[in-house]
Amino acid sequence: MKRFIFILIISVFVSGCATFLNPLTGKKETILLDTPYEVALGGHFSRQVAGQYKIEDGFEYNDRIQVITRKLVSVCDRKDLAYQVKVIKNKQMNAFAMPGGFIYVNTGLMDSVDDDELAGVLAHEMGHVVARHGVKKLAANLGAGVVMSIVLRSEDDKELQQLVATGFTLVTLGYSRQDEYQADKLAIKYTYLAGYNPRGVVSLFEKLRREHGDIAGFEIWSSTHPPLSQRINHAEEQIKRYQSGG
Repeated sequence: MKRFIFILIISVFVSGCATFLNPLTGKKETILLDTPYEVALGGHFSRQVAGQYKIEDGFEYNDRIQVITRKLVSVCDRKDLAYQVKVIKNKQMNAFAMPGGFIYVNTGLMDSVDDDELAGVLAHEMGHVVARHGVKKLAANLGAGVVMSIVLRSEDDKELQQLVATGFTLVTLGYSRQDEYQADKLAIKYTYLAGYNPRGVVSLFEKLRREHGDIAGFEIWSSTHPPLSQRINHAEEQIKRYQSGG
């Protein structure tokens, strides 16, 4: 039986691999999961979120975030996903994204930012999804076989919950400095194209730095994030590039 499952995972792994054009490099890359498998993976994590956090269903929060999301999706580099953006009832200034287009923003963050800054948050998280940072991190830390086994397991599988919890923790702990810079770059691009002021990204960083010091990020504060002073400088450079038409 175990041999059969192993062969099944390998066969699905091979068929699940695909290529995508990386919007940051302009080059094609081989990826572990094509879109349907990635959405299935993200679906497992979304159920973890629903069981762990209280989802805010108030009209005021959700109408605001959906209006901004629709504008950003219309200009993003990845339209093969039905982005699902939800609000978590939590006072912390936090947001995170799961593979497959599942994005979560805390009420505490939404209460502390204007629409340009919120667009920057959403565009940043969307950037992680577009660049497939979540899938890449899971594959690097858990191995391709384990990631595929999560996708293939049924909801009543006893080992699934533990695997999902492990993967969920890995993704929500944040990304590498390079990944964060890439998501910041896409955030500037998407907010600009969607008609928001990309300086909202900078003003949000400045707010975070005032409240939490220089080492902070959109996701859980982590030493892997670049210092906010560096991210501010990087964002300023990207904004100048777009304003000059470069």
